[in-house]
Order: sequence, then structure tokens, then C-alpha cells
Amino acid sequence: MIKKMEKGINSDFLIKDSLPLWMRGKEKIVKSSSVILNRNIKGFKFPHKASLEEKRKVCSRILGRIHHSAISSELFYDSLQEMTPKVKGLLYERHDCYVTMSNECLEHNEAKVVLINKDETIVIVINDDDHLQVKASTPSFDLKSCYKIADSIIKQLDMDYAIKEPFGYLTASPAIMSTGLQIETVLHLPALMIMEDSESWTNDLREMGVTAEGVFGHGTSPHGNIFTFCNQNTRRKNIEESLSSFEKCIKNTVKKETKCRKGIEKLDLKNMTNRAYGMLRYCEKIDFQEAITGLSLVRLGIDEGTIKRIDLPTLNKLTHYIFPTELQCVVGCPPDELDIVRAKVIKQALEKSQIPTTKVVGL
Repeated sequence: MIKKMEKGINSDFLIKDSLPLWMRGKEKIVKSSSVILNRNIKGFKFPHKASLEEKRKVCSRILGRIHHSAISSELFYDSLQEMTPKVKGLLYERHDCYVTMSNECLEHNEAKVVLINKDETIVIVINDDDHLQVKASTPSFDLKSCYKIADSIIKQLDMDYAIKEPFGYLTASPAIMSTGLQIETVLHLPALMIMEDSESWTNDLREMGVTAEGVFGHGTSPHGNIFTFCNQNTRRKNIEESLSSFEKCIKNTVKKETKCRKGIEKLDLKNMTNRAYGMLRYCEKIDFQEAITGLSLVRLGIDEGTIKRIDLPTLNKLTHYIFPTELQCVVGCPPDELDIVRAKVIKQALEKSQIPTTKVVGL
């Protein structure tokens, strides 16, 4: 039985001392990997051309197949039309789903549905750019495992997908037609941003068919030196070739970041990371951008051994709970007090080396 998402949230889903997948990884540079498979149902127009009634039929058909699949008991669902602003914000900030922040009119959102499992490793979106989008993620650099999971879900649903030779799977985006494959990997690249011109290495990536976007995906700017690497084109490539070329690009970037970290003088690294720690430790008011940038440098200090007063699990929680929507859910503060409360949360975490999951003392 698929459970309603809001009910799941009230039962601690997405909230209360849990972290999104990409914040639970233990690797220094790669935070998470995701594979997304896009499919359309044969006999129906693509969502952007379909009528509301057609999209409702597609939605009903896919939900019926999911309901009778092996993964149905693991999933929470909600339609975009009924989804609360809190749920939308959480899914977006947790790097789970970008469709929920769409500014389309209500009519276009009505037949759009998001399903997600409790540990946030599987996200299914119905009636976005394509009829069906299945995303599988892991908190490490393991694209093949992600593909295996996403592909198994597609096969479980056993639907008549739109295929036309010689093109393969038909998708709304010509760039992924044939395989319907999208690939994402989230990386933390503070040293590369310090030591090299970002325009130079991002141009190199584009030549290899990969873009470096912000943590919130296409068209967004990086926060805290965290980038989402996305493939540009999988057309005319098979799955193995696409995954292999993308892996090669990520490995080259990881090598560059590692080299840059070694290239920073020890004293400069210690000064830079400790200054960031001091700023966070004693600030009285701080906005999101300044906080996430400071925490990025503190993470670099932890990784390189120049900061030992805070453990990585605590920093993971802290880095996540400073996001606006999450902060309001965890602490319960009004939007106009976010910068003040964010500073108090950071200070309390650094003092006690743990993040509070209830109301901050003194608020």
C-alpha cells in the first residue's frame, strides 16, 4: 500500500534527526550519485502536449502498476497540487526532487505526482517532462548500482513504453532519447574553487559532455562549493558507454580536487579553515550563503586534519539543518528570524558537537 506523503512526514519522514542521502556519505569529495530513467507510455502524448484528462489517465495507470509492485509498501506519495509548501521545500532542499518547485499553473500541476521512499534513495515522478521518471541514488560513487535499481523498478512496472526504431525510447528531451538516461553526481570541491579558475575547468567538463550545476540542479548556482555534475547527452550511446564516460569525468575531477588540496600551503589551509570555524562559532546573525560557505571550509579542515573540534556526522547535520525550510521545521522559527536562529543553531552545535532536533534554548 502506497502511503500519503503528509502522513509520513508527521511520522518523522524527512524530518527529525534524519538526513537526506547526499548528506550521509563518508567520502571526502563525492557526496552522492544518482541515475534517472525517463519513460513515456505508448499511445499517449508527452505531458507538455497532453490534455489534463490524458495526464490523469497516465497517472492512474502508472500508480496502479506501482501499487501492485514489490516496492509499493516502501513509498510515500503526493500530488503536486495537494503538496504543502513545507513538503515542497523539503524535497527541493534535500536534493530529492526539483519538479515540486515548478511555477507552472495549477492546471498543469494537478496530474503530477511524486513518490519517495523513506530513506530517500528512490524518487518516482509522474507527468513531469516525461510520463515516468525513476531516480535511484546512493551516498557514494556507484553509478552502476544506481542504474541497476532504477532499471529494476522500470521492469517491475512492466508497462508498454514508447519506443521507435532507430531512436529507441522516446523522450521529451532529444538529448536523452534512445536510453532515457540522466546521470548526476554531487561533489564537494572547495580546493578546486580556490586554486583554479572555475570557468576553465567547467569548460573542460562541457567538452566532455558534462555540466557542473548548483546543488539544486539545472540552472542553479553552487552553494558551499557543492556541485551537481550532470550528463548533457546520452543520445546515440548505450547505457554502459554513457556510465563509463561519465565515471571517467568524475574520477578526473576528484583527482584535480585532491591535487589542489595538496597544493594549498599547510599554514594557509589551517588559517583559512580556522577563520571559517571562528566566524561560525561566534556569529550572531548569518544568512544561508555565508553559512554554507563557512561550513564548506570547515569540512575541508576536517577532511585535511586542520580542524579536530567537530566530528563529520555533526557537520553533516549542521550543513543540512541550516537550509531555510529545514530550519523552520526543526526549530520552528518564523521566516523573518531565520538568520538569527541559524546563527544560534550553528553556535549550539559547535559548542556541544551535536545538532539539536528540538527548539533551540532561549528562542
